[in-house]
Amino acid sequence: MSLLQAYISRLNTDAEQLDKKIGLVNTEVTDAKEELQALTIGLQTVQSGLTSAQGLSTNLQTQLSDAQQQIDAIAEGSSTAQQDINQLKTQVSAVSTPTPSQADVTAPPTAADFNQAMTDMRAIASALTALKSAIS
Repeated sequence: MSLLQAYISRLNTDAEQLDKKIGLVNTEVTDAKEELQALTIGLQTVQSGLTSAQGLSTNLQTQLSDAQQQIDAIAEGSSTAQQDINQLKTQVSAVSTPTPSQADVTAPPTAADFNQAMTDMRAIASALTALKSAIS
């Protein structure tokens, strides 16, 4: 009987040790579970951040594309404005301005003087009209 009691005692001791080890494993599993939950929350936060960053990147690409279109439109407008300026320069260069002089008028203008004055007036009017069109 004492052998049986010794065997039962040993089984009880082994059962207690097993119970302690199961308790340790249970604690470690609980800790691992909590750590896994924390990592899952962290992963969800990172994933949300990446989604947000992707949205910002798409938005930025759209804004860059819009800005490029505006730059292209401005460049085209600038080219048109430069052509208008060049045309105005050409038209203005057609106007001849005599050297100013001061003297009493002693005779009426000749037909050639009158025709030259009319040509100059038409060139000035044409240049002013082109300038007005270019500005508006």
